[in-house]
Amino acid sequence: MSRRKALGRGVTHRHVPATAALIVALLVLIPARAATAQSGFGGRRGRALRLEGIVEPPSCDAAPCLGTLRLQVGQTVRPFGVTMAQAGNVSGMNNFRGFALQSQNLRLLGPASMLQPFLDAAPGSVARMWGQFQGLDFVIAQLKVEPAATTPAPTGK
Repeated sequence: MSRRKALGRGVTHRHVPATAALIVALLVLIPARAATAQSGFGGRRGRALRLEGIVEPPSCDAAPCLGTLRLQVGQTVRPFGVTMAQAGNVSGMNNFRGFALQSQNLRLLGPASMLQPFLDAAPGSVARMWGQFQGLDFVIAQLKVEPAATTPAPTGK
């Protein structure tokens, strides 16, 4: 029996290594391509998140808070009373379900010039931020801080 017929349908011995190399390459490249398609930061694509709240609220009972997070910028950690959190069709503190934010901090990441207003904000200030949320990281794309509402000094009449 000839070599050609022994291997079947016109495949010769010199084609076997090339075919095996192609199969191995496909088995390696297809999962790598899928991982690359999912990559964002943290190895997976983050979710767009809009977060609003009160920097160092006096108490969440007195303010209209949904819950409290600890936001970390560098070594600084500040309590944050969440008044609104929206990611797609998920709202409120449900955005943080499954993450151990009770015992860990949500890290704010971004350019120092963008994060500085949050660090400088007086307690009671309202912060509004938007960015990508993944795991314990929140990469900030936009951050605005409004000063705490001040009440006028009472007049002594």
